Amino acid sequence: MTSLDQKLPAGSLVEILSHLPVTSQPPMRSTSQAFKGIMTSPLFRQVRPKEVLVVKPKTAKKMVNVASNLINGFMTPDSLPVVDSIRLEWEKTEVGDKKSMSFKNPFYKFLQLRVGGQQANAEPFEEELYLNGLDPKGAEPALRKAWWASVRSVLDGLPIPESARILLLGDRRLGGRNAYSLVMALVWTGSDYGVLKCNLDPAYLDCNMHCSGGIKENTVTAALGVLLKRAHKINTFKTFAAAFETALNKMIDDHAWGDEWVYPPLDGEPDEDPDVYFDEDTMDGYFKTFDQPDLGSWCFGR
Repeated sequence: MTSLDQKLPAGSLVEILSHLPVTSQPPMRSTSQAFKGIMTSPLFRQVRPKEVLVVKPKTAKKMVNVASNLINGFMTPDSLPVVDSIRLEWEKTEVGDKKSMSFKNPFYKFLQLRVGGQQANAEPFEEELYLNGLDPKGAEPALRKAWWASVRSVLDGLPIPESARILLLGDRRLGGRNAYSLVMALVWTGSDYGVLKCNLDPAYLDCNMHCSGGIKENTVTAALGVLLKRAHKINTFKTFAAAFETALNKMIDDHAWGDEWVYPPLDGEPDEDPDVYFDEDTMDGYFKTFDQPDLGSWCFGR
């Protein structure tokens, strides 16, 4: 009996497979060499929209173990399966002291590995992180472009270049004065590495954003190597996030350029209402300031 891959030319098979969801595609172990070659080919990865696989480990230790695997995937993308983008999610409810009448403050933590290309069924990030709609207007163009190219690309499901990869870690806590939100991104642009960090205090509207680019590969490899060696001793995602930030800080020390944006401004009172930075028309305002082709080129640098 003649198989499908023997009847159809490779171009037709790529077209068919590119429209199938990941869950319906044949397992790699059970496919012929022809199918394996197609499903791992650059052409197939280019035409097929990338789906996001959401994984919710039941324990913090399992979360750390899978997070270590994603870091390995970021460092060695050839080892990734056909499922291209993977997001780990960890939710926890903290019960406050009964005497202080505290209410439950849900935590939401995630780590997402996003690889280049168009995202299938692109939709904004479902979880409210406080900074989903943040746009650092008034920042240096390099920082603002990097924010949109990395963090907002992941949160909004925007396409990124085929050669790019983003490792984005986020942590958010609800609960009045104790609320906070932070994201940390490690980015491979296709030619070099970059780091972006953002901390937001939604209660007092304090925000700090830092971006560094032009980081050398050996610096990134060394820093992530130390993190992975420590990971097997880490039992909580909070500790893992702290170790991840330590690794990013080592990379920042070797950057070619860096920019920072803070709100409120350090030189006095803000000139605009803070809602300006969370405008529902942020995307439109961004494209009015910077031409869309510039964002399409995914400039993470000066």
